[in-house]
Amino acid sequence: MKRTEPQHAPQGIRLIRLLAQLGASGAWVPESGFAERMGRLLDFADSIRLSAVHDDLRRLRVEPDAAVPADGLRQDLLQLRLQLVQSVVESFAVRGGNAKVRLPSPRSGLAPEKLVTFEPYHRFYAAHQREFEARIQAFQLRAREKMSAASTPLARLAALDEALRDTLSVAIRRRLAVIPQLLGQRFDALLREQGERRNDAGPADHAELPTAETWEQWRQPGGWLGRFLQDMQGLLLAELELRLLPVLGLIEAVDEEVERG
Repeated sequence: MKRTEPQHAPQGIRLIRLLAQLGASGAWVPESGFAERMGRLLDFADSIRLSAVHDDLRRLRVEPDAAVPADGLRQDLLQLRLQLVQSVVESFAVRGGNAKVRLPSPRSGLAPEKLVTFEPYHRFYAAHQREFEARIQAFQLRAREKMSAASTPLARLAALDEALRDTLSVAIRRRLAVIPQLLGQRFDALLREQGERRNDAGPADHAELPTAETWEQWRQPGGWLGRFLQDMQGLLLAELELRLLPVLGLIEAVDEEVERG
């Protein structure tokens, strides 16, 4: 059986490139290098624990259950990815469609002074992060359940993935927490730039308060808010790709095992 590759393979490096672009625009970037820090996920204690898990895996045996096929997971993953991408894209529409997460706007009932602070946009970004984490973890659990019943090699891989889950999820969450910080600095920089163009050199809290009309002008392509929203959407989509990488590795292992079987 020939494996079909996804049309848009996740590339974790995209997130790093976008963060570097924010740094070039004046936002803060970690001194030690984001890529290097992302790779430094396991400490010495974790390594010892995983060594013990590896010994247990050698003794793990399962009787394959033909009623629980392990194939089809790749298509399920692509469907999940499509749904999450659509959730992000639809949430940036002012009217929002059926999006669960809605872009802060005058239509959302926020006071005008809130729309010139990063706080509501931070909540918007964090809501997407929570959705990513919850839905990807749920998918990963279902994948492990199928793998555990499919064959001994896949059951061992599922057990190893389970052992890694807490360590990796905490480490990744901690490192991804830098993104809202960078976005907040980007928001403030663009807002100051807008104020300077209006001969208003005061801080952000002295910026012009938006009406529905001025907010709509700001969010147009080329407007200061439009530029910020473009940055934020790009980072959300890149972060999604990065979060999907561990699950993609699982699915590739399943595909290889199915091909061998």
